[in-house]
Amino acid sequence: MASFVDDVNVVLHPTKEELHRMYFRAGPKYDTYYFPAGTPLFSSFRESLIDKTNEEIAPKVFPKIGNSYFGFHKETSMLYGYSFAYITNQPIRLLAIDSIKTMRYLWRLTHEIAEEEDRDKIQKALRTGYGWLDEYLEEGKSKYPPQIRNSFSGVDWPIVEFLCENGFQGYAANEMIMPTGHTFHPECVICSDGPLVSVNLNLEYNVGGYTGLATPLDRFGDAESLIEKRKVDRGKPKKEKQETHMSVSPFKLSRSLNFDDDVDDVDDAGINNAGVVVAKKLFKDDNEKKGGTIMKKRRTQQRKPQQRKPQKRNHNTKKRQNKSRK
Repeated sequence: MASFVDDVNVVLHPTKEELHRMYFRAGPKYDTYYFPAGTPLFSSFRESLIDKTNEEIAPKVFPKIGNSYFGFHKETSMLYGYSFAYITNQPIRLLAIDSIKTMRYLWRLTHEIAEEEDRDKIQKALRTGYGWLDEYLEEGKSKYPPQIRNSFSGVDWPIVEFLCENGFQGYAANEMIMPTGHTFHPECVICSDGPLVSVNLNLEYNVGGYTGLATPLDRFGDAESLIEKRKVDRGKPKKEKQETHMSVSPFKLSRSLNFDDDVDDVDDAGINNAGVVVAKKLFKDDNEKKGGTIMKKRRTQQRKPQQRKPQKRNHNTKKRQNKSRK
């Protein structure tokens, strides 16, 4: 596998420390992530590619259309389907959504430019999806509670649309803690009102004859299973989301959250949007492909009432009692 290195030491699959050291930029009002030209990114394609030719695949995966999510590791995007490799062709500066300084700036910005109805929706999304706490408004504290990342489409997209409609190029984040206590992987979203012109398909990737494909051939079966499962889940009735309060601990919060079966939700395979890894295997056995995971079955299984066994009567005791009465 080729590695990517240039003047600013861009590397393939950066670690948490490398991502912060190479790309994070502190600013006076808000912090950013600066990605130079040549930065490798990965994104997944959620339709079957079996028996597809290169000519059929190419227009589906490139160019990317509209606001688009990317990850920094191919293993992340492989959890959603077929992983394709992209590379930036120009510098991109994205808001650091995992920065409390940036969150404070966005919170105040909603009061300045957003209509009341939109402001309430955006602030609720900041609070629910990105862990905003009112004490973040207090500047100069030596330590703040960590942000809690809770990703699903109903929360993520209002933030994305707000940023893209107000002149930002998008946002990026390093690892963040989830309500479940797991780690949410690094991610970025790049704005575009049409074809995304700042990224190209990375032609250095070529797996199984598919240009730009980053999914190994031995993972095609896993990708197909996950794609089919998501199609089935989309037909299920949605559950109502409960409003969450980020002041409680992540572990208590995880018990009170309900997620939709959307591409951004924590699903039965233990995966969150853009690839939060909470399980090593997609499915534990064939039965789970049809009926969900064991955890789901345990939650939904009705408890059978326990029947008490009739107690055996001690005839010897009765006889002794009868004799004593005579």
